[in-house]
Amino acid sequence: MEAKRETEGQYFPPIPPPPPPPGIPVQVKQIIGVGRCEELLTPRITLFPPAIEIKDIHMRVEVEEALVCTDHVIVNAILHKNVNYKAKKVIPKIGGSKIRAEDVRCGDVRFCRASFPFSCLIKVPGARKGDRAEVLEAGVLDDCAFEFLEREGLVLREKIVVVVVVKVVREVERFIK
Repeated sequence: MEAKRETEGQYFPPIPPPPPPPGIPVQVKQIIGVGRCEELLTPRITLFPPAIEIKDIHMRVEVEEALVCTDHVIVNAILHKNVNYKAKKVIPKIGGSKIRAEDVRCGDVRFCRASFPFSCLIKVPGARKGDRAEVLEAGVLDDCAFEFLEREGLVLREKIVVVVVVKVVREVERFIK
């Protein structure tokens, strides 16, 4: 017997059940977009004892978090630096020696490690809260790092361009047959 619903004399046919899904539901990642930020950092490191020569500098960018909000990704990261340098130490004139004091320099090879937090904002149209950001690249542009020694080798000041590239993905349900 067919069920009837009446409302003020009107007849409504029964509601049919929803059709079955066209396959097996699976969760897949949908790429919303890719974005990039470039930040100019000017970190200063006090070297003690002062440096006479910078041997090498190793830099690494660590992304702590990438937060997705409407059309943007907020990135909080840290630039880690390790500076290896020759430290100043002058030996006074040695009595009876034919070597002048200004020709003799001795010192230690030292290192200084420092971390500099920074943030940047990346525009990714279509992103929304609840999406996930995946870091594709985080590093320093090698051809955009400049070193300056100030106050007789005591302060190392640099201009560094860091780059962070993220991809925003969203979990969506698809059906497979």
